[in-house]
Amino acid sequence: MERTLIKDTLNEIGKSVFIQGWVQTRRDHGKIVFLDISDRSGLVQTVSAADLAAKVQAGFAVAVEGLVKERPKNLVNPKLETGKIEIEIKKIEVLAKSESYPFDMGSPELKLELPTLLDYRSLTLRHPKVKEIFQIQAAVLAGFREVARKLDCTEIVVPTIAASATEGGAEVFPIDYFGHRAFLTQSPQLYKQMLVPVFERVFTISKAYRAEPSVTTRHLTEATQMDCEFCFVNFENLLDLLEEVGASTLKYVQDRNPKILEHFGLVPISFGKIPRLTMREAQQIIFKEFNRDIRQEQDLSPQDETDICKWAVKKYQSDLVTITHFPTKKRAFYSMPDPKEPEYSLSYDLLFRGLEILSGSQRISDYDELVSAIKDRGLDSAAFEMYLMAFKYGMPPEGGFSFGLERMTKNILNLENIREASLYPRDMERVDIRLSTLNKKPAGPTDLFAKIKQILDKKELEYKLYEHEKVLTSEEAAKARGTRLSQGAKALVMFADKKAIMIVLPADRRVDFKKFKLAQKIRDLKMGTAEEVKKLTGVEIGAVPPFGNLLSLTLYVDQNLQNEEKIVFNAGLHSKSILLKYSDYIKITDPIIGDYTS
Repeated sequence: MERTLIKDTLNEIGKSVFIQGWVQTRRDHGKIVFLDISDRSGLVQTVSAADLAAKVQAGFAVAVEGLVKERPKNLVNPKLETGKIEIEIKKIEVLAKSESYPFDMGSPELKLELPTLLDYRSLTLRHPKVKEIFQIQAAVLAGFREVARKLDCTEIVVPTIAASATEGGAEVFPIDYFGHRAFLTQSPQLYKQMLVPVFERVFTISKAYRAEPSVTTRHLTEATQMDCEFCFVNFENLLDLLEEVGASTLKYVQDRNPKILEHFGLVPISFGKIPRLTMREAQQIIFKEFNRDIRQEQDLSPQDETDICKWAVKKYQSDLVTITHFPTKKRAFYSMPDPKEPEYSLSYDLLFRGLEILSGSQRISDYDELVSAIKDRGLDSAAFEMYLMAFKYGMPPEGGFSFGLERMTKNILNLENIREASLYPRDMERVDIRLSTLNKKPAGPTDLFAKIKQILDKKELEYKLYEHEKVLTSEEAAKARGTRLSQGAKALVMFADKKAIMIVLPADRRVDFKKFKLAQKIRDLKMGTAEEVKKLTGVEIGAVPPFGNLLSLTLYVDQNLQNEEKIVFNAGLHSKSILLKYSDYIKITDPIIGDYTS
């Protein structure tokens, strides 16, 4: 008998079918057994005599012959595409056995901590809810390709090993290339620019690598970029194009996946007129609407992006907002300075529901100007010989942009962490397996302190290190440091609906349990015991640093902490503290900020 896909069994009511797939769950009811079986097309409930399925367990790959029956109306499952039928098993063959699952794969949600979710990645990807994340991601890729082709872009495939750092700086992975020094590319940028004079319009989907010491909810060391590059364009053309590609891609995903988005409890994306703001205009709006003065900052923080998106939804009914004119010195060397204000570049970000999902610019197309920009950044123009060659021979005005695939997926589904939107995430802590498991000695307070210091040093952030006698309370710490109690960033490890989290608050305030539970829509909230805290962090209570991101804990920060320009905290040890600008702390931790205390 020829195989029938599960989704097609709906058309075979009253007929015998042959299906193949995996047993998702097994439910025993006396003399009968219910097996939920899935294949690439969907899931269906089957029913079998207990003796026929005696040796079949969850996880087994099976081949089934059976009769498709219509379920009684009172037993229809409206949440399942095949919920109006079931298959009465006549014959079942085990194609591959499975060990017992280490956790409940039959539940609607996989209630696992992120490290466990990733430690068992080969298995957790099979869970229907996790699988749906990557069905959405596939739709993002398809939608991007569709709109790029409609814009007459040619798809290109570019290298991920380069002779020079794409954007300069230290955030590159050097590799030994047959005795020569080469690098993993930070982006496909230089190659797609070289191909613009060949095809005029190009797009590529490529890996990008950043040796950035970040362990936030929005950063990966290996990410997937979806890039477009166009020539014979000006700045306004580029803004039109990026908004068209962004909105069309999101509409494609939403229109084709209503059931998945419904499973995740999501409201439809708002596609009102996309507002365009310069970075300074956005900062002024944040100052006026949210009473936070960030007008001297050189970039938007995660909280700034969240706030300006709230404003855009309220005023323009748009979940998207375009931000332009970032400081020239903060953008890559190839970004064109605005001729009217050269200290600002003709650059842009596209924000979606509080997160930057796109970055780009109009490029410097003049050869001499580009060589000068490279040298001004302290880079060797000889290392860019092939790239510069393209600009010697007729490079018209051009520009482009790059979307982050994992970031788009994360925010479409409102996931807590970008690692959930990567099949096999790479970050400071993981390359398939947790790197810490390769060390015989378990990580401890000294390792955590060293990691925090490494991040601050690599990002060239200003901070002050205190060495003092051992302190056990916030009051003792403030006295030993000579700082105000309100400057102390107190880190509490708690359990929200049995999931470990971290809440950071000013040391002179207390967590308002009722307020936090209401804000985060949780039922149960409790403090971690001394033993639980030590097990989760490797650090004693009173020395836990406010870096939940380094400990794989979802990080919440009380908004009252921003009342202090500089905050201070124990850095994993009772005898060492660090003083740091609040704004820098937020940038490197990317927390969920709210009103959580009294």
